[in-house]
Amino acid sequence: MVSDIFIKTCYKDYVWLDGCLSSIKKYASGFRDVVVVTEPDHEIPRNFFDIIPLKVHYVQLPAKLDYPVAAGVGLGYLWQQNIKLNWFNYTDADFVIIVDSDEMFLAPFSPESFYQDDKINWWVRTWADAPTCGFHKDNTDLILGVNTEYETMACPVFSFDRETTIQFIDFLCKKHDVNTLWDIVLKYRIDHMSEFNIFGNYLVINNIEKYKIRFDIGNSLNFQIVRVFWSWGGLNLDLVNERKRILDS
Repeated sequence: MVSDIFIKTCYKDYVWLDGCLSSIKKYASGFRDVVVVTEPDHEIPRNFFDIIPLKVHYVQLPAKLDYPVAAGVGLGYLWQQNIKLNWFNYTDADFVIIVDSDEMFLAPFSPESFYQDDKINWWVRTWADAPTCGFHKDNTDLILGVNTEYETMACPVFSFDRETTIQFIDFLCKKHDVNTLWDIVLKYRIDHMSEFNIFGNYLVINNIEKYKIRFDIGNSLNFQIVRVFWSWGGLNLDLVNERKRILDS
């Protein structure tokens, strides 16, 4: 099984990306490539390729949306979710973990770290147990066409297999009579969405055999091996020092 690490980034997050890549270099094993997708107007800094080899795809954002989006959400934010769910267009890997630029690994990990009993772990909780995420439910329900029960963006770092992801996209396109996931966004004038809630609930609803749906979030290894910094808060001196301690430990 060929496994890659997939990162959708943008130039504003390059300040975080170097730390992410450095932690991957320090702790990752068993992955073939680090695949990065970003915009062509701002190339990945050349020194990042000295940290770890990268397979970079430069993808232009689509035309500006002709409708307003939710506060804190812009075209780029919606587009990056589309890119993540279409990761299979940028690598021929059988399996990927999707990592954000503002995440750093804290301990050794491999593709097997995200499996249990030969199934891919996917943690969920009820919407009631995730009140701050409840605003994602309406559009998750709209896109899937069901009343979903679970918030499925419960842990950082999300794992996808190729076959299921392609089947998922095909299902959505047929359901909404469109050619691409982005067409769904435009068709319903979606002003915000949660890619991992859409995919995770698809797994739950269809009881996808390759995945192990788990409710024991407290036992998730992901929280032990990943630190999420939340790029929207900015990179201050304390965080710079924390990132350095992670890499020097």
